[in-house]
Amino acid sequence: MFIDYALLIPLLPAFGWLIISLFSKSLGGKGSAWLATTMIGLSAIIAIGLFVDSFNSAPVWKTQTLNKIYKLEKEIKTLEKAEKAAHKSEGATAETKPETTMAESETPSSEMGKEKHTASPELLAKEAELEELQAQALESRASGGFPFTRDWTWLALKGESGLPFGLYVDQLAAIMLLMVSVVCFLIHLFSIGYMAHEERYPTFFSYINLFAAAMLAMVLAKNLFHVLLFWEIMGLMSYLLIGFFYKKKSAQQAQKKAFLTVRIGDLAFMAGLFWLYSAFGTLDIPTLLSTPLPELETKLGGAAFGIGLLLFIAAVGKSAQFPLHVWLPDAMEGPTPVSAMIHAATMVAAGVYLMARVFPILDIGGVLPIIAWLGGFTALFAASMAPAQADAKKIMAFSTLSQLGLMFMGLGLFGYAAALFHLLTHAFFKALLFLGSGSMIHGAGTQDIFEMDNLSKYQKYTWATVLIGSLSLMGFPLTAGFWSKDEILHVAQSANPALYVVGCVVAILTAFYTTRMFIIAFHKPKQVSPWGLAEWNNQGEPTLNMSQAEVEEQKKHDHGHGHSDHPHESGPEMLIPLISLATLATIMGFVGSPFANNWLQRFVYWGVTPEVPPLDSLWAGFAISAILVAVGAGTSFVMYWNADVTKARAPLWLTRVLQRRYYIDDYFYAGPAKISNDIQWLFAWLDKNVVDRAVDFVGGLVVVIGDASRRVQTGALGWYAGLTVIGGLALILAFAVAFAGGGK
Repeated sequence: MFIDYALLIPLLPAFGWLIISLFSKSLGGKGSAWLATTMIGLSAIIAIGLFVDSFNSAPVWKTQTLNKIYKLEKEIKTLEKAEKAAHKSEGATAETKPETTMAESETPSSEMGKEKHTASPELLAKEAELEELQAQALESRASGGFPFTRDWTWLALKGESGLPFGLYVDQLAAIMLLMVSVVCFLIHLFSIGYMAHEERYPTFFSYINLFAAAMLAMVLAKNLFHVLLFWEIMGLMSYLLIGFFYKKKSAQQAQKKAFLTVRIGDLAFMAGLFWLYSAFGTLDIPTLLSTPLPELETKLGGAAFGIGLLLFIAAVGKSAQFPLHVWLPDAMEGPTPVSAMIHAATMVAAGVYLMARVFPILDIGGVLPIIAWLGGFTALFAASMAPAQADAKKIMAFSTLSQLGLMFMGLGLFGYAAALFHLLTHAFFKALLFLGSGSMIHGAGTQDIFEMDNLSKYQKYTWATVLIGSLSLMGFPLTAGFWSKDEILHVAQSANPALYVVGCVVAILTAFYTTRMFIIAFHKPKQVSPWGLAEWNNQGEPTLNMSQAEVEEQKKHDHGHGHSDHPHESGPEMLIPLISLATLATIMGFVGSPFANNWLQRFVYWGVTPEVPPLDSLWAGFAISAILVAVGAGTSFVMYWNADVTKARAPLWLTRVLQRRYYIDDYFYAGPAKISNDIQWLFAWLDKNVVDRAVDFVGGLVVVIGDASRRVQTGALGWYAGLTVIGGLALILAFAVAFAGGGK
């Protein structure tokens, strides 16, 4: 079985990082690139085999039975609401009746605290039918030791068992390993051509190898402590990769911004784990997942809310949810393949994965409504800023923020099956869009969509693949994004109508700014960007706290991927990953669609039975989703296709607010960052005037003592003999005093 080789999934790319770091000069640039790509490719092969083993061993559910359960649960909820309303009205009528006698009002104490009414025969019959269907829903149980585990002793001291290190592969881990390894492999392959002209070519591949290894190890970890360990390694690699172009001031600022912002969530993660261990006694994931909810609730008690909230804050930092979202748009300062890895397969996906792993705690702690509302707000908040951007990568960055918000909204309303479905489809079409934007930048020599000069004439393959990715991002019918986004909207429609409206507005905005980007970059001639002309951007880059002088200075270190007078198509090393991702972005959505019997939801579930709505209950939602896409894309088409795109803008005051990101970044620099700098100044003064002087005093004292001691070493034999006599007399005197005092 492939579980016996599962440890190689993260070890192979980690080994690639080590070999390249030690022998990059011998390997050369291309040798390092192909070694790194081969290592992650081998990991992907093992991950595919492990997924097949998991698929063959996991429980299997009957789709038709699940459809009946879904319908029956809806009917039961409707009946319960009707009966509660009826009993309320009866209670109101009873209050107007005359007072009863003492005898009439006496009730046996055994009846106290019970419901004043019983369910109707119809409701009882449906509940009995539901129990019977739930018992019949499982076609086959887990087999072959599934979920798979492997354990080793780690940090053992003096025969003690130590902290065990183990692997845990269930349905969630299996499908995450598959997605991460395949997407990372394609990004590695793309990078061979895209990064060919960059300095530190081998260093880049060593970094992204370890970046992928950390994410894969985190998914495999059996213990939440090790999840934290690999979570931190991934944070370190993102810091190094965002600042890969270290000569650029903007890259330096962006990497610090990312590191410090995510660190807030990391501190919450550590605090949450300490609290969980104190209350629950273990951080073992299988133990947490297998503990019945009533027992888990008893053990954690009121701590469940606090623990769940801290772990959610960790996900807020890693997955860039409001207000810790500020680092993600500026992470675009790193190379485009890094952006693809961060936004599609690694960094931001880690937060959603963590929420899925600790979902029982979120459920019993009552944190899910907070997750749903914050996710919905982030989705709308980020989607509103994307239409005001001109940088192709930053448009995609705000899109990622928005789509992650939808994932958290789905997780809070439905469970992690909905969030994981959208995470899976998003990984493929967002990796496609980032690599596609990289191909656009590589061919056009600019990241500004206004300066890309009618790319459809020069980049036919890039045009086609980016179109597929754009349609999937918009949720165009039958694309991957359509199925996963529609499931979240379908759940929100019945669970929380207000969030359903939010989701609909986000869908319209997504279609709008995606169509805008595609039209301007591929179908409009090169022109002066209104972004660069905006008077509020002539003072530098406020979101990175950079002055105009610093912006001008860093232009000397820009990386434009040298090209000819006209844009050109990318080479096969870049096009093959684009075509592969375009294919996956088209078909991956079907794994969770009703036409595939909602396979993903049945495979990755949480709870007694997965919720699988029948197809006939979804047609209205499909139609509404298609209308939302048509409204957003149609509006954008009308505004930009035949118009002067530099003038098709919102009012200047609104454009300024959106381009300055609602001034939240300015606030962080003017508020918390300034306070931090003031505190830093205080500690610097203390270090210089107190600590340094204390150290200097000790050092000076040692010098004085050493100088005095040195003077004793004269080299004269008579001087040494005299000192020996004096020392001997001193010892005799000391012994005499001691004995005189009664010592022995």
